[in-house]
Amino acid sequence: MDEAKLLPKKKVREQEREQALYRFAGAFDLATAAAAGDAAYEPLAEAITRAHNRHRQVFQVDTEVKKELAEARRICAGL
Repeated sequence: MDEAKLLPKKKVREQEREQALYRFAGAFDLATAAAAGDAAYEPLAEAITRAHNRHRQVFQVDTEVKKELAEARRICAGL
């Protein structure tokens, strides 16, 4: 997922932003489903959940969202 495409509408085409939001939601859903079936995915689901919740609170990709997404990518690379 390219979080740069979650920027305000003025900076990103609407279609790109919509696709990025769907991908973000999909990553959240898939990580949560994987964790429900295998505890090894729980840290990934937790990192994605923190990023997703923060994004929903502030409606932007701030440093906290970026930090959690970086952590999720690190965890994912190790799975």
